[in-house]
Amino acid sequence: MEKQIYKAPEGSKIVSVTTEENRVVIEYEKEVFEPKDGDFVAGQEYHEISVAIYQLAKTEANGFYFHAAIRGVLVFSDWANVRYANRLATESEKQQLLDAIAKDGKRWNAEKKCIEKVRERAKRNHGYWSALNLGKFEPASVLDTYDDMDNGRYESGNYFLTESDCQRLCDQLNNVVSNFE
Repeated sequence: MEKQIYKAPEGSKIVSVTTEENRVVIEYEKEVFEPKDGDFVAGQEYHEISVAIYQLAKTEANGFYFHAAIRGVLVFSDWANVRYANRLATESEKQQLLDAIAKDGKRWNAEKKCIEKVRERAKRNHGYWSALNLGKFEPASVLDTYDDMDNGRYESGNYFLTESDCQRLCDQLNNVVSNFE
């Protein structure tokens, strides 16, 4: 008895195997790569591998949008030709993209499916700056005791480690308020 092994072409799957007279008929179909929102995808783009975080909500006929990608350089929220993302990224490719995002002061939030800016927080009983309205918005130095007020300011974005960053917010808020007077 002679045995022959047949391997379906890469990127396809065997649908059926039948015999007809003295022949074996193998039907296969090309597998369609369908990533989900937040999947790390990869593919060959020219002479390098591109790695991206797929963004389902903005898919187009011949391409897709992504949250972030490495295409030689780190790119955020852009479009890519779908042929360049034909598989899930390996763990090392995924880590390479996550490291590049972190180096840019951001992080991937897998639960919310978004890129977030990493905000630092002062140590307990150390100072920070917050915009307070004392007739007009001004930077105020505050001691962070991690109480509800401090946590609320941190979560809402009214929390700054430098006075100059806080002053920028105060200037913007004062400008908005003055346009309504």
